[in-house]
Formats: sequence, C-alpha cells, structure tokens
Amino acid sequence: MTVIAYDHKRKTISVDSAQSSSDVRCGRVTKYVHLPDSGMAFGCGDWTSIKRIFADLQQSETPAYEAFENCTIILVRGGRVWEMDGSPTREEVKKSWAWGTGREFALGALYCDATSEAAAQIAAKFNIYCGGPISTFKTR
Repeated sequence: MTVIAYDHKRKTISVDSAQSSSDVRCGRVTKYVHLPDSGMAFGCGDWTSIKRIFADLQQSETPAYEAFENCTIILVRGGRVWEMDGSPTREEVKKSWAWGTGREFALGALYCDATSEAAAQIAAKFNIYCGGPISTFKTR
C-alpha cells in the first residue's frame, strides 16, 4: 500500500516505496511518474489501475475516468496539487493532507508541523503496509 504526504506550508510532497501483497511487504516500487509538462503524478491504491493512469497521463492531461478503480492519483502541475479519484472534477488540495493506508499517521504528524518527509517516515514506522525509502519533491 502507500502513504503520500503533502506539506502545503513547505510546498513538498513525499511518498513511500513499499510494495505489499496481503499482509506481507514484498519489495519496493516507484509510486510516482514525471510528466512531459514538468508535472508529476503520485498514486495510491490498486497498482494495475495506477500504472494505466500513469501511462494515460504521459499522453494527455486527463486520463479516462473508467481507468480509476480503487485508486487515487495526486497530480502536481504548475505548483498546484490536485486529487483525482475518478470523479468528473479534480479537487485542488489547499492544505496539508495525506493519502493511502498510512494517512492517519501522516496527517497527525503534518498537523504537528512535521515536514512531508517526516510524516511519511512516521507512517512507514507504524503502518505495516508502508515503508522506505521515502522520496520527497518540491511542488513548485
């Protein structure tokens, strides 16, 4: 599973790299993609759907909504952060937030003024489905 933590104040986003199957960590996977327009996309949820959406985003600005099945995509473009979950509209994220199975730990850390990287590390420490290494990026 995943944790993605967005620190609105510091304009950073962090994501773990653990790959799991059922209750077992089974490796590492890159959960983000660089887009042709200098944007980035991050995914949590069903990995088959995420890979399909990442491929769509490499070709166009908006992936087909039927591609979303049990996943959420966080899109970073032009310094703005958007949440995409398959609904017809994107929702801009205007505060610190977190997604994935480790989101509760990351949200708690973010609201105690932790950086996005520290929030993702805390989630990875306490949620068995999250793990390092953690990748961190500027959103602007």
